[in-house]
Amino acid sequence: DLNFILHHARTRPEKPAIILADRVATYDMMAQGMLRVEERIRALNLAPHELVCIAIESPIRHMIVAAALFRLGHPIMSVGKASDIGPFKLPVNIVLQGAPESLIPGWRQIVVGDDWFTGDRRSTARDPSNGFEGDQSICRVDFSSGTTGRPKVLSLTVKACHEWIRNYYSSIGLGTWDRVLILPGLTSSWGFTMAAHALAAGRTMLRATTPRDSLQMISVYGADALVASSQQLRELVREQMQASIPCSTLRVTMTGGGMISDSLMLQARANLCGSIVNQYGSSEAGLTAYTMAGQLPETEGATGYVVPGAEVEIVDESSNRLPPGTDGIIQIRANWQAQPFPPGGESD
Repeated sequence: DLNFILHHARTRPEKPAIILADRVATYDMMAQGMLRVEERIRALNLAPHELVCIAIESPIRHMIVAAALFRLGHPIMSVGKASDIGPFKLPVNIVLQGAPESLIPGWRQIVVGDDWFTGDRRSTARDPSNGFEGDQSICRVDFSSGTTGRPKVLSLTVKACHEWIRNYYSSIGLGTWDRVLILPGLTSSWGFTMAAHALAAGRTMLRATTPRDSLQMISVYGADALVASSQQLRELVREQMQASIPCSTLRVTMTGGGMISDSLMLQARANLCGSIVNQYGSSEAGLTAYTMAGQLPETEGATGYVVPGAEVEIVDESSNRLPPGTDGIIQIRANWQAQPFPPGGESD
């Protein structure tokens, strides 16, 4: 899906792709950076389909490097810093990092500096590259505390990742918006795939680090869509109620990652945006259910309606299906669910 960056660079080169508080990257800049980084990665002589860790704080550079690695068929992990993956003993020994870090024995730690993104112009009139062998190839590896609270490592196949990105069209992507402020981090499945969705769709992605900066970005750059976890939404509403900033351009907000109280939903609709999409999902199962705020059934704890392609059952400890209205264990099966990593590892 990130191959669409090249298409957008040819058709709308000056359109902003990513806006930060201090800089803007157009689709042409993203495409040129992607093609230049691709050449630098080729020169590293990595093993075919070798897993690469990205520890780059800049969202612009992070997405450029991710797109280049995808074009070459390398699965990626997104982390805050290289040392984050040490305790998991994963089959990864190369890290592309945005700043020097303490050296880790046995790893290739390569600083991705300014020189990776500069040079002569490259032609964007190239056929889309797909270095992955097929839809079932692993393209993304993520950490998750999971629904059990036990840390684990998960992977998404090419097909699953495409499904995650396409699912956003049914929940938020069909709305009449063009500039989306995405608050979940790129180190999460949700944040990364939502960013990929925005870039594949030719929209503009905005990033901010604090609630006050977020509100300023919405106001200054005319953001008309917002993606935020329930906690992030709560902080935005609190900040807005303390010192209001005009957010009249905001048309739709997607939230999830935790239960949303009725009071928070009412406050968010009154102070931020009247149209709120409430979604239920997880790193393991992806998007499972969603609905518009105000359309939730009058059932305590309801989060939405199950989406096509996902199945939800309530079972007992022996996995026997329980009748409707009975409390039990939630089992979810979806076409896009993640798998344990490494393959064949333990799962919940």
